[in-house]
Amino acid sequence: MRTVRQKEPAIGTGDFLKLLESEIFVDKSLWLKDLLQDGAEALLITRPRRWGKTLNMSMLYHFLRCEVKQDPATGGLQTVSPHPRLFDSLKVGQQYPELVANTQGKWPVIFLTLKGVVGNDIATIEQGFKSVLEKLYKSHSYLLSWLSTKTDPIAERAKQYFNDVIDNKLKLASLQQALYFLCELLYEYHNRKVFVLLDEYDSPLNNTFLEPELYKQVLTFLRGFLGNGLKDNPYLEKGLMTGILRVAKADLFSGLNNFQEYSLLDERYAEHFGFTDGEVNDLLNQPIVSNLISSYAPDPEQIKAWYNGYTIGGMTIYNPWSIMTCISRHGKLAPYWVTTGSDVLLRDLLKDHDNLLQEVEQLLAEGSLEVTISPHINMLNMPPEIKFWSLMLSAGYVTLTKEVPPAASIKLSCEVRIPNTEVKATHED
Repeated sequence: MRTVRQKEPAIGTGDFLKLLESEIFVDKSLWLKDLLQDGAEALLITRPRRWGKTLNMSMLYHFLRCEVKQDPATGGLQTVSPHPRLFDSLKVGQQYPELVANTQGKWPVIFLTLKGVVGNDIATIEQGFKSVLEKLYKSHSYLLSWLSTKTDPIAERAKQYFNDVIDNKLKLASLQQALYFLCELLYEYHNRKVFVLLDEYDSPLNNTFLEPELYKQVLTFLRGFLGNGLKDNPYLEKGLMTGILRVAKADLFSGLNNFQEYSLLDERYAEHFGFTDGEVNDLLNQPIVSNLISSYAPDPEQIKAWYNGYTIGGMTIYNPWSIMTCISRHGKLAPYWVTTGSDVLLRDLLKDHDNLLQEVEQLLAEGSLEVTISPHINMLNMPPEIKFWSLMLSAGYVTLTKEVPPAASIKLSCEVRIPNTEVKATHED
């Protein structure tokens, strides 16, 4: 059961368990049901930064994962559900108790984030990947104990590879097998297929856009790493990736079977990332929240006007980071979200293309603008105008004025606008 420990929002945490320590949070647990019912074997969901991607991934991780512990009585390994009844009081537990009973705590799960894999050279980025995989393998170190009970040559080779990953002895080329190999071991141990959760998959690429050769090197590794882990993997139950950008499928996901992508252009999952109008109303009407925000914004409509305005799947969606930060600052209205990330790539494009700056000025003056975007980002071979407005949309600096019909085209004509007061203040700086 959830224990309330604090009466302030948990700002900045990507850990679902820490979120539940706060009395003030928005219950997004119905996303679990929708995701598990999605027939795709591999999925990519993209949203702007600070839009709840990591929290949702953490929630899914704690919902699915089983844990292997040493039995204090026998010294042997036993598989348990680490947080039984954690979801009983949440929406998914109240509305779908059978799903929770049959699913929670029963699966082997691989959960990793590439958020910290950044650098200005391939050596730094390689070390970043090594550190991520070292931590991941250590979290499943019971597999080494299990392998140690075997004496066949295959097990010996598996132990050697496992230890080499932990000891940072492998080069990038050898690490391309790391995801597939861990899936195989987990399947053999648990006799169940594996969920793979990869958060911020595009972070290493986003930080190399201005260095084409480095970008290509990182892309080559990710293509092998993800292809081995998510394509034709007999040990995979479902793979889920989150990020900001949809990197062109031909570049990164070529040949990946049963792969689905859901971005700001798609209706599916729209209500699960960011806050809906109903969720914001319920949140701001809670007595504890009303008391907190009364210092600066006694009228909740002021907060809504500052941070709403995104149109996704025909719904009005609010920026969750700014809403929760505003509440924690007692209702003070300020541009919180726009200060949480770098816009160096956008500014670089503006610096080199005067026509783009003129288009931004036209958008500010007229309120909306007809632009051409691409659902998939190809940073090496995309016209700067399409690249700029595609990035502006994906990053959350503009939103659609109306939904774009589903299309397979690599280019889409659409009308965009600045979503709210917070973002408009940034454009005017």
